[in-house]
Amino acid sequence: MTSISELTFFGTPVVHLKEINSTNEYLKNVTNHTPMLVIADYQTKGRGQYGKVWESVTKQNLTFSFQWYPCSLKVEEGYKIAQLVSLVILETINHFIDPNRASIKWPNDIIIMNKKVCGLLIEPSIQNNLIQKVVVGIGLNVHQTKFPENMPNASSLSSLFPNRTWAINVILEKMITFFEMQLPILQNINTRLFFNSNLYKINEVITIKKENEILPCINLGVDEEGFWVLKNLSNNDILTIASSQGIEYVY
Repeated sequence: MTSISELTFFGTPVVHLKEINSTNEYLKNVTNHTPMLVIADYQTKGRGQYGKVWESVTKQNLTFSFQWYPCSLKVEEGYKIAQLVSLVILETINHFIDPNRASIKWPNDIIIMNKKVCGLLIEPSIQNNLIQKVVVGIGLNVHQTKFPENMPNASSLSSLFPNRTWAINVILEKMITFFEMQLPILQNINTRLFFNSNLYKINEVITIKKENEILPCINLGVDEEGFWVLKNLSNNDILTIASSQGIEYVY
């Protein structure tokens, strides 16, 4: 079994820290222009989307970030990064839980048995309308069994599959393998096609809360720009949602 200290990410040794405020912040301050991955046993200020706190117990979960340099990726194509990263995480998890299947809840949460087990934070650096660098933070719940009351839909791999052995370094090694295969060919992949085919409750009736209004909708998937498309069953209007901010998924 390969230990974390023996792992590399595109040839660069993985940085393993016991504690850090945020692995994303760590990489945002790194100046070397090479792919790099840093994992922490505990993040004191782990972050999710829009400044939300990512709750994680020490050494219980897989919490890491990586930096990557896309080749001539336009800002308007940035959604492909989130889609591809979500698909790689999905492929990794499905490798271990087969024949059970995980799915993606827009924009990038990973869902198993209606429970959230993983979230992402993607922070790009932009220059001349091109994404020069992207820092991707990933939090995958592996062994944690208790979660805050404000996270009723959170769960972990070991909670959902208690009869299986879960080793954080083994999961990370498999995920790195998939990233090294998929990231270099990002622009040649139809991420939308694969994303929609793995989207949680696609073409099914779902309920969202938008601006304090409860809306029953049909989930139509994402469009060519990465936006989420819903059909409002109350009036048959088509909703095109560009940001998850202000949107709450009602399970």
